[in-house]
Amino acid sequence: MDRPLAATCDVVVENFRPGKLASLGLGAEDLLKLKPDLIYCSITGYGQDGPFVERPAYDHIIQGMSGLMSVTGSDASGPLRVGTPITDYIVGQSAALAITTAIIQRTRTGKGSIIDASMLDATLAIMGPVVAEWTIAGRVPALAGNRPFSRSPFSGCFDTRDGKIVVIGNTVAQIRGLADVCGLTDLLDDPRIAEWKDHPELADEIGPLLAETFLRSPALEWERRLNAASVPCSKVRDVPEVLNEPHVRDRGALLEISVPKLDQTFKVPGVGFHLDGAAGAVRNSPPELGEHTEEVLAEAGYDASDIAELISSAAAVTCQRF
Repeated sequence: MDRPLAATCDVVVENFRPGKLASLGLGAEDLLKLKPDLIYCSITGYGQDGPFVERPAYDHIIQGMSGLMSVTGSDASGPLRVGTPITDYIVGQSAALAITTAIIQRTRTGKGSIIDASMLDATLAIMGPVVAEWTIAGRVPALAGNRPFSRSPFSGCFDTRDGKIVVIGNTVAQIRGLADVCGLTDLLDDPRIAEWKDHPELADEIGPLLAETFLRSPALEWERRLNAASVPCSKVRDVPEVLNEPHVRDRGALLEISVPKLDQTFKVPGVGFHLDGAAGAVRNSPPELGEHTEEVLAEAGYDASDIAELISSAAAVTCQRF
């Protein structure tokens, strides 16, 4: 049944263990013989070859394998998992980019493509700065905690009167703005400030001064005052807080989807970009499992009796069976 369906597709995406679909006659080479312009994308933990090809994988496993956990957390906490299943999402985005590239290539060549998207490869791709710390600078990347990647002594995560803020002061202009807002302009007389990258000792001197200062006012007040001075600053928000922000609402960052079967409407994140001024929209409710089985099979060339036989044998299912 799957081969005729695949012959009607522009793109096939699968995430079975390497070799599984090939053993069923549904591998990339098999389907490209049926449809030479097919784009076949496989998403796995470690890719289609290499010593780890047979290993199972989940997000947490890849976070550990990739070194991501080794730079997440503090000396006190030890390595930590990033709080969202980031490797699941980043490999999906990598696959989407690869599929888009393959579609463009197909318009020029008329040929299909085989895409091998790996969770490990995709995660390493977004870790460029820490990977380069070892491959270029020869330093083993360590747990960073909330220390800024720039290592600026005027940056970091600080307690305030009612919560935490993150602040970045990398440039001379940002440092001046920060010092002015915090009432610490005397620091600017220190000639080391302009060349702070050459003076790591400044972190131990300036960090406690900023920490003491930020305790004097609420987080949102610091956020307002520092941003007004062109110093990047944000209160550390929880998920409900950020979703309630007017900025998030006005940007259309959340989309509403209606689920008639549950008689409920849910808000979910959008695609993360605007195209021609639009943030995207949900046009249809998510289908029930098997809702379009008969329609899809009919489009693939099955007649009514074939479809009925597939459903009665449980080779295909419809939503009425659930």
